[in-house]
Amino acid sequence: QVPGVRAAIETKWLEVTDAFRSCNSLESILDRLLDLLTRTFGAARISVWMRYDADGRFHQVRSVNALGVPQPLAASHPVVFRMVSSDEPVLLDLHRGGDGRDPFLEATQAVLCAPIRGGDELIAFVALSRELQGERYGADDCDLLRAITHHVGMLLSHARLAEERRVAAELEALHRFSAFCLHDLKNVAARLSLVVQNAQVQGEDPAFRASAMRTVAGTVKNMMALITRVSLNAVQPGVPEPVDVHELLRETVASLNGGSGVVVTATGERVPRVQIVREQLQQVLLNVILNAQQAIGDRGEILISTDRANGSVAITVSDTGPGIPAPRLQSLFQPFQTTKAGGLGIGLFQCKRIIEAHHGAIRVDSEVGCGTSVRIELPIEQGKRQTSDG
Repeated sequence: QVPGVRAAIETKWLEVTDAFRSCNSLESILDRLLDLLTRTFGAARISVWMRYDADGRFHQVRSVNALGVPQPLAASHPVVFRMVSSDEPVLLDLHRGGDGRDPFLEATQAVLCAPIRGGDELIAFVALSRELQGERYGADDCDLLRAITHHVGMLLSHARLAEERRVAAELEALHRFSAFCLHDLKNVAARLSLVVQNAQVQGEDPAFRASAMRTVAGTVKNMMALITRVSLNAVQPGVPEPVDVHELLRETVASLNGGSGVVVTATGERVPRVQIVREQLQQVLLNVILNAQQAIGDRGEILISTDRANGSVAITVSDTGPGIPAPRLQSLFQPFQTTKAGGLGIGLFQCKRIIEAHHGAIRVDSEVGCGTSVRIELPIEQGKRQTSDG
């Protein structure tokens, strides 16, 4: 009997490895995983959940016989929390007691969940309901499920590394292309600067001269900013300094000339300063606010609020726009992913790099039809933190 059991296990493992043999993308791996789980286990409902970098929550990305699309799960959810530091499948007790109902368990009827890890990080998990025949999952089922999810974890990690290499190659290509553009852009900017200088002493119509000066000077400023943004080899260097968040918000909103319909509100007490390169934080805020403005169009509202949380200053930009669909949310911070006509898809990618370079975090919460909220957290200036903690 033992040789027969061993042969069955080997046969099943060959089926597992063969199922993923030709997979070379995230989507194909998830498709094969769901198909394999369906053929291996007799669960009435099967679902696959993946963590999105944009909001840090787990979203259902594949399912069989699911009733609708459940809400995403935060890392603090009890089911997720049990898998964060474990490689073992988790058997769930459906007799939960109390009057409250868990929407996740109600939707999935899950009795067995298995983590999918990429290194030390929980990147996804699978959820199985009871077997159709009413049988309980045994040790052999858990061992097989653990082997499958371990294999999938390695495949997803490799797919992610391949995607990072592809992105790095595209960024390097863009950087090489930008090097050819920089020289011409600088020459144009220099010529415009000469026009500004000459206009100060020439021109018969003072009003016309003043108008031309403003136009050309603005063009020079915009083109010089473009030169800086085109160079994407790294986040542009700068000297971090204590920055008054409220003052910078006022300047940023004022720079939009009141055309964005932004209302600035500060919740609670005035927040401490943060240590960051001032221009880079303003670049992030402008990008987020302009994205919100484009989302809501001519109607809607953008609210900016500040608060303190866990030793950090948080800036939240919320809009009343249409919201972001879940598939778009999955790749929100990936470069060259954009829905804007003529866009490069690098704005939010750069924002994430800037904030994380200053030991902060940026998260996006969005629901279709309910708007979007972007939350930026930055460490409080060191001296201020010590003073407040003391």
